[in-house]
Amino acid sequence: MEKIALAPRRARKKNETTGLVVPALAALNAFAWCQVWRSNVGALRDETGRLVRYGLCDGASDILGIVRVVPTQLEWGTGRFFALECKMPGKKPTAAQEAFLELVRARGGFAAWCDSLDGAIAAAQRARDPGQDR
Repeated sequence: MEKIALAPRRARKKNETTGLVVPALAALNAFAWCQVWRSNVGALRDETGRLVRYGLCDGASDILGIVRVVPTQLEWGTGRFFALECKMPGKKPTAAQEAFLELVRARGGFAAWCDSLDGAIAAAQRARDPGQDR
């Protein structure tokens, strides 16, 4: 079988997602009221050259999870869908990422973007307030 030459990928520095998402996951999962996971979205070419897309959907946030809302009369609280897009300082979400955040908000979830670890923690804390959606 003939090997297909793929276009070289540009070298990446420690990118926006790795640089902020990994510490944010650790910090947010340290709270008993928060459970989050990494959400990868992208595309690559397989050995035949076919483009294969992976992930939840275009624009899906870097961090997805559930945050316990307070106050509540339930012993364990009410869970709320949580979406957090992580960006490098000075960068903004793309149109697809903004559309995903807006969809989450429209369905009653909490969606925000941040460019720092403090911003990620503050967003998770705001998500606990049923009156906040971003």
